[in-house]
Amino acid sequence: MTKQRLLRKEERLPLFLITPVVAILSAVLLIPGAWSFFLSLHEYTFGYDPVFIGLENYIEVFSDPTFLNAIILNLWFVFVAVSLEFLLGLASALLLSKKFPLHKVWVSLIIAPFAISPVVSVVAWKNLLSADFGFISYMFSLFGVSTETWLMDPVTALLIIVIINTWREFPFTTLILYAAITTIPVERHEAALVDGASKFQRFRYVTLPSIMTAIAVALTFRTIFAFRTFDVIWILTQGGPYNSTTILSVYLYLQSFKFLHLGVGATVGVVMLIFTFLVSAYYLRALYRQIMSRGRV
Repeated sequence: MTKQRLLRKEERLPLFLITPVVAILSAVLLIPGAWSFFLSLHEYTFGYDPVFIGLENYIEVFSDPTFLNAIILNLWFVFVAVSLEFLLGLASALLLSKKFPLHKVWVSLIIAPFAISPVVSVVAWKNLLSADFGFISYMFSLFGVSTETWLMDPVTALLIIVIINTWREFPFTTLILYAAITTIPVERHEAALVDGASKFQRFRYVTLPSIMTAIAVALTFRTIFAFRTFDVIWILTQGGPYNSTTILSVYLYLQSFKFLHLGVGATVGVVMLIFTFLVSAYYLRALYRQIMSRGRV
Protein backbone atom coordinates (compact mmCIF):
# COMPACT_ATOMS: atom_id res chain seq x y z
CA MET A 1 0.00 0.00 0.00
CA THR A 2 1.57 3.27 -1.12
CA LYS A 3 1.76 6.35 1.12
CA GLN A 4 -0.39 8.33 -1.31
CA ARG A 5 -3.11 5.68 -1.20
CA LEU A 6 -2.96 5.65 2.63
CA LEU A 7 -3.46 9.39 2.75
CA ARG A 8 -6.46 9.09 0.51
CA LYS A 9 -8.03 6.59 2.92
CA GLU A 10 -7.38 8.94 5.84
CA GLU A 11 -9.04 11.76 3.92
CA ARG A 12 -12.08 9.57 3.35
CA LEU A 13 -12.45 8.75 7.05
CA PRO A 14 -14.06 12.10 8.08
CA LEU A 15 -16.48 11.78 5.16
CA PHE A 16 -17.35 8.24 6.24
CA LEU A 17 -17.95 9.32 9.84
CA ILE A 18 -20.16 12.28 8.98
CA THR A 19 -22.24 10.49 6.34
CA PRO A 20 -24.79 8.94 8.78
CA VAL A 21 -25.46 12.33 10.41
CA VAL A 22 -25.85 14.02 7.03
CA ALA A 23 -28.18 11.23 5.86
CA ILE A 24 -30.42 11.58 8.94
CA LEU A 25 -30.52 15.37 8.69
CA SER A 26 -31.26 15.17 4.97
CA ALA A 27 -34.15 12.79 5.59
CA VAL A 28 -35.53 14.99 8.38
CA LEU A 29 -35.37 18.07 6.13
CA LEU A 30 -36.14 16.68 2.69
CA ILE A 31 -39.14 14.49 3.51
CA PRO A 32 -41.19 17.24 5.26
CA GLY A 33 -39.98 19.73 2.66
CA ALA A 34 -41.14 17.52 -0.19
CA TRP A 35 -44.49 16.93 1.53
CA SER A 36 -44.95 20.68 2.07
CA PHE A 37 -44.23 21.35 -1.59
CA PHE A 38 -46.72 18.63 -2.56
CA LEU A 39 -49.42 20.17 -0.34
CA SER A 40 -48.67 23.65 -1.67
CA LEU A 41 -49.88 22.49 -5.07
CA HIS A 42 -53.16 21.18 -3.64
CA GLU A 43 -56.26 22.43 -1.92
CA TYR A 44 -56.32 20.48 1.30
CA THR A 45 -57.90 20.50 4.75
CA PHE A 46 -58.48 17.95 7.48
CA GLY A 47 -60.80 15.09 6.58
CA TYR A 48 -60.63 15.61 2.79
CA ASP A 49 -58.40 14.30 0.03
CA PRO A 50 -55.93 16.76 -1.54
CA VAL A 51 -57.19 18.33 -4.77
CA PHE A 52 -54.51 19.40 -7.25
CA ILE A 53 -54.78 23.11 -8.13
CA GLY A 54 -51.30 23.88 -9.45
CA LEU A 55 -49.92 27.29 -8.52
CA GLU A 56 -53.20 28.77 -7.30
CA ASN A 57 -52.06 28.78 -3.67
CA TYR A 58 -48.95 30.74 -4.62
CA ILE A 59 -51.03 33.22 -6.60
CA GLU A 60 -53.42 33.56 -3.66
CA VAL A 61 -50.77 34.27 -1.02
CA PHE A 62 -48.83 36.71 -3.19
CA SER A 63 -52.09 38.54 -3.87
CA ASP A 64 -52.82 38.83 -0.16
CA PRO A 65 -51.71 42.20 1.32
CA THR A 66 -51.37 40.57 4.75
CA PHE A 67 -48.88 38.08 3.35
CA LEU A 68 -46.86 40.77 1.58
CA ASN A 69 -46.82 42.83 4.77
CA ALA A 70 -45.70 39.71 6.68
CA ILE A 71 -42.69 39.39 4.36
CA ILE A 72 -41.65 43.00 4.96
CA LEU A 73 -42.14 42.64 8.73
CA ASN A 74 -40.19 39.38 8.74
CA LEU A 75 -37.21 40.88 6.93
CA TRP A 76 -37.26 43.95 9.21
CA PHE A 77 -37.55 41.78 12.31
CA VAL A 78 -34.67 39.51 11.28
CA PHE A 79 -32.37 42.44 10.41
CA VAL A 80 -33.04 44.40 13.61
CA ALA A 81 -33.14 41.44 16.00
CA VAL A 82 -30.04 39.70 14.63
CA SER A 83 -28.10 42.98 14.52
CA LEU A 84 -28.93 43.74 18.16
CA GLU A 85 -28.17 40.17 19.22
CA PHE A 86 -24.81 40.29 17.46
CA LEU A 87 -23.79 43.64 18.95
CA LEU A 88 -24.83 42.62 22.47
CA GLY A 89 -23.30 39.18 22.07
CA LEU A 90 -19.98 40.59 20.84
CA ALA A 91 -19.86 43.19 23.61
CA SER A 92 -20.67 40.55 26.25
CA ALA A 93 -18.08 38.14 24.84
CA LEU A 94 -15.38 40.83 24.89
CA LEU A 95 -16.33 41.74 28.45
CA LEU A 96 -16.31 38.13 29.64
CA SER A 97 -12.90 37.56 28.06
CA LYS A 98 -11.47 39.93 30.68
CA LYS A 99 -10.78 38.60 34.14
CA PHE A 100 -12.70 40.36 36.90
CA PRO A 101 -14.25 39.49 40.30
CA LEU A 102 -17.13 36.99 40.26
CA HIS A 103 -16.40 36.21 36.61
CA LYS A 104 -18.16 32.83 36.62
CA VAL A 105 -21.24 34.36 38.25
CA TRP A 106 -21.53 36.96 35.50
CA VAL A 107 -21.11 34.27 32.84
CA SER A 108 -24.01 32.37 34.40
CA LEU A 109 -26.18 35.48 34.60
CA ILE A 110 -25.59 36.39 30.96
CA ILE A 111 -26.40 32.94 29.60
CA ALA A 112 -29.38 32.46 31.98
CA PRO A 113 -32.02 33.76 29.50
CA PHE A 114 -30.90 31.14 26.98
CA ALA A 115 -31.33 28.37 29.57
CA ILE A 116 -34.92 29.31 30.46
CA SER A 117 -37.80 27.68 28.61
CA PRO A 118 -38.92 30.05 25.80
CA VAL A 119 -42.58 29.86 26.80
CA VAL A 120 -41.79 30.47 30.47
CA SER A 121 -39.59 33.47 29.71
CA VAL A 122 -42.15 35.11 27.40
CA VAL A 123 -45.00 34.53 29.84
CA ALA A 124 -42.85 36.09 32.57
CA TRP A 125 -42.28 39.14 30.39
CA LYS A 126 -45.99 39.35 29.63
CA ASN A 127 -46.74 39.38 33.36
CA LEU A 128 -44.07 42.02 33.96
CA LEU A 129 -45.74 44.21 31.32
CA SER A 130 -49.25 43.67 32.67
CA ALA A 131 -50.99 46.97 33.33
CA ASP A 132 -52.72 45.45 36.38
CA PHE A 133 -49.88 43.84 38.34
CA GLY A 134 -46.71 44.02 36.22
CA PHE A 135 -43.52 45.27 37.89
CA ILE A 136 -42.37 47.10 34.74
CA SER A 137 -45.74 48.84 34.47
CA TYR A 138 -45.51 49.81 38.12
CA MET A 139 -42.04 51.32 37.71
CA PHE A 140 -43.13 53.37 34.70
CA SER A 141 -46.26 54.50 36.52
CA LEU A 142 -44.02 56.16 39.11
CA PHE A 143 -42.94 58.54 36.34
CA GLY A 144 -46.47 59.04 35.05
CA VAL A 145 -46.02 56.73 32.05
CA SER A 146 -48.84 54.27 31.28
CA THR A 147 -48.00 50.91 29.71
CA GLU A 148 -51.62 49.84 29.30
CA THR A 149 -51.66 50.27 25.52
CA TRP A 150 -48.12 49.15 24.73
CA LEU A 151 -49.12 45.74 23.38
CA MET A 152 -52.13 47.28 21.62
CA ASP A 153 -50.07 49.82 19.68
CA PRO A 154 -48.49 48.53 16.42
CA VAL A 155 -45.14 50.28 16.94
CA THR A 156 -44.57 49.57 20.64
CA ALA A 157 -45.82 45.99 20.32
CA LEU A 158 -43.25 45.25 17.62
CA LEU A 159 -40.47 46.96 19.57
CA ILE A 160 -41.30 44.98 22.71
CA ILE A 161 -41.16 41.74 20.72
CA VAL A 162 -37.74 42.68 19.33
CA ILE A 163 -36.43 43.58 22.79
CA ILE A 164 -37.66 40.35 24.40
CA ASN A 165 -36.37 38.22 21.54
CA THR A 166 -32.98 39.96 21.70
CA TRP A 167 -32.76 39.47 25.47
CA ARG A 168 -33.60 35.80 25.11
CA GLU A 169 -31.32 34.95 22.18
CA PHE A 170 -28.17 37.10 22.46
CA PRO A 171 -26.52 34.64 24.94
CA PHE A 172 -26.27 32.17 22.04
CA THR A 173 -24.05 34.62 20.15
CA THR A 174 -22.18 35.43 23.36
CA LEU A 175 -21.27 31.78 23.96
CA ILE A 176 -19.98 31.23 20.44
CA LEU A 177 -17.93 34.43 20.30
CA TYR A 178 -16.65 34.08 23.87
CA ALA A 179 -15.35 30.58 23.10
CA ALA A 180 -13.65 31.90 19.96
CA ILE A 181 -12.04 34.86 21.75
CA THR A 182 -10.59 32.65 24.49
CA THR A 183 -8.75 30.58 21.86
CA ILE A 184 -6.82 33.56 20.46
CA PRO A 185 -3.12 33.14 21.41
CA VAL A 186 -2.00 35.75 23.95
CA GLU A 187 1.18 36.26 21.93
CA ARG A 188 -0.78 38.00 19.16
CA HIS A 189 -2.06 40.68 21.50
CA GLU A 190 1.34 41.03 23.15
CA ALA A 191 3.02 41.50 19.78
CA ALA A 192 0.46 44.14 18.77
CA LEU A 193 0.94 45.90 22.12
CA VAL A 194 4.70 45.99 21.60
CA ASP A 195 4.12 47.53 18.17
CA GLY A 196 2.16 50.32 19.85
CA ALA A 197 -1.34 49.27 18.76
CA SER A 198 -4.24 50.86 20.64
CA LYS A 199 -7.12 48.83 22.15
CA PHE A 200 -9.28 49.51 19.12
CA GLN A 201 -6.47 48.55 16.74
CA ARG A 202 -5.87 45.30 18.62
CA PHE A 203 -9.58 44.57 18.34
CA ARG A 204 -9.69 45.53 14.65
CA TYR A 205 -6.55 43.72 13.49
CA VAL A 206 -6.13 40.88 15.99
CA THR A 207 -9.41 39.91 17.67
CA LEU A 208 -11.89 40.48 14.84
CA PRO A 209 -10.01 38.54 12.11
CA SER A 210 -9.44 35.67 14.54
CA ILE A 211 -13.15 35.21 15.29
CA MET A 212 -14.60 35.76 11.82
CA THR A 213 -15.47 32.06 11.48
CA ALA A 214 -17.33 32.14 14.80
CA ILE A 215 -19.14 35.32 13.73
CA ALA A 216 -20.25 33.66 10.49
CA VAL A 217 -21.54 30.63 12.44
CA ALA A 218 -23.43 32.79 14.94
CA LEU A 219 -25.01 35.00 12.28
CA THR A 220 -25.97 32.02 10.14
CA PHE A 221 -27.80 30.21 12.92
CA ARG A 222 -29.40 33.32 14.38
CA THR A 223 -30.64 34.46 10.96
CA ILE A 224 -32.26 31.08 10.32
CA PHE A 225 -33.83 30.87 13.78
CA ALA A 226 -34.96 34.51 13.86
CA PHE A 227 -36.71 34.11 10.52
CA ARG A 228 -39.00 31.45 11.96
CA THR A 229 -39.67 33.12 15.33
CA PHE A 230 -43.17 32.29 16.52
CA ASP A 231 -43.52 31.76 20.27
CA VAL A 232 -42.69 35.32 21.38
CA ILE A 233 -45.18 36.88 18.99
CA TRP A 234 -47.96 34.36 19.53
CA ILE A 235 -47.86 34.56 23.33
CA LEU A 236 -47.70 38.36 23.43
CA THR A 237 -49.88 39.56 20.55
CA GLN A 238 -50.99 36.60 18.37
CA GLY A 239 -50.05 38.69 15.34
CA GLY A 240 -51.95 41.82 16.37
CA PRO A 241 -52.78 44.56 16.66
CA TYR A 242 -54.04 44.97 13.08
CA ASN A 243 -51.55 42.36 11.80
CA SER A 244 -48.67 44.65 12.82
CA THR A 245 -46.76 41.70 14.28
CA THR A 246 -47.92 39.04 11.84
CA ILE A 247 -44.71 37.70 10.36
CA LEU A 248 -44.57 34.66 8.09
CA SER A 249 -44.57 32.05 10.87
CA VAL A 250 -47.70 33.57 12.43
CA TYR A 251 -49.37 33.89 9.03
CA LEU A 252 -48.60 30.21 8.36
CA TYR A 253 -50.11 29.17 11.71
CA LEU A 254 -53.27 31.19 11.16
CA GLN A 255 -53.81 29.81 7.67
CA SER A 256 -53.13 26.21 8.69
CA PHE A 257 -54.77 25.86 12.10
CA LYS A 258 -57.26 28.71 12.38
CA PHE A 259 -58.64 28.86 8.85
CA LEU A 260 -57.70 25.19 8.09
CA HIS A 261 -56.20 26.12 4.71
CA LEU A 262 -53.42 23.55 4.93
CA GLY A 263 -52.45 23.98 1.29
CA VAL A 264 -52.00 27.72 1.77
CA GLY A 265 -50.06 27.08 4.98
CA ALA A 266 -47.77 24.68 3.14
CA THR A 267 -47.25 27.32 0.47
CA VAL A 268 -46.12 29.82 3.11
CA GLY A 269 -43.79 27.16 4.51
CA VAL A 270 -42.16 26.70 1.11
CA VAL A 271 -41.76 30.47 0.73
CA MET A 272 -40.21 30.66 4.21
CA LEU A 273 -37.75 27.92 3.29
CA ILE A 274 -36.68 29.82 0.17
CA PHE A 275 -36.35 33.11 2.04
CA THR A 276 -34.38 31.45 4.84
CA PHE A 277 -31.93 30.05 2.32
CA LEU A 278 -31.55 33.34 0.48
CA VAL A 279 -31.10 35.43 3.62
CA SER A 280 -28.55 33.04 5.14
CA ALA A 281 -26.71 32.33 1.86
CA TYR A 282 -24.29 35.21 2.39
CA TYR A 283 -23.32 33.99 5.85
CA LEU A 284 -22.93 30.41 4.64
CA ARG A 285 -20.66 31.58 1.83
CA ALA A 286 -18.59 33.64 4.28
CA LEU A 287 -18.33 30.64 6.62
CA TYR A 288 -17.23 28.39 3.76
CA ARG A 289 -14.56 30.85 2.67
CA GLN A 290 -13.29 31.17 6.25
CA ILE A 291 -13.02 27.40 6.65
CA MET A 292 -11.30 26.95 3.29
CA SER A 293 -8.83 29.76 3.99
CA ARG A 294 -7.93 28.17 7.33
CA GLY A 295 -7.48 24.82 5.62
CA ARG A 296 -4.91 26.28 3.23
CA VAL A 297 -2.82 27.73 6.06
